[in-house]
Amino acid sequence: MTLKNYARQDLAGTDFSGVDLTEADLSYANLKGANFAIALLQDANLAFANMENVNLGETQEFQVVAISPDGRVIASVYKTLGSANL
Repeated sequence: MTLKNYARQDLAGTDFSGVDLTEADLSYANLKGANFAIALLQDANLAFANMENVNLGETQEFQVVAISPDGRVIASVYKTLGSANL
């Protein structure tokens, strides 16, 4: 197993598209505007990371993206035809 430790790094705008980030530590990292389309994020630690304007490969525009305190779960809310969906 290779440890992918990106904790506390400035990775703003980085293109992670298609990258295997399984079990990567991205805690406290600045990921503003990063591209995660088709990236593998299973068991990645995103606790307290700046996820402003990240691309998660979704086609909908997100209104809110929230990460659980332990960094294991990402929830997103987007607007479609005037209603919010989770």
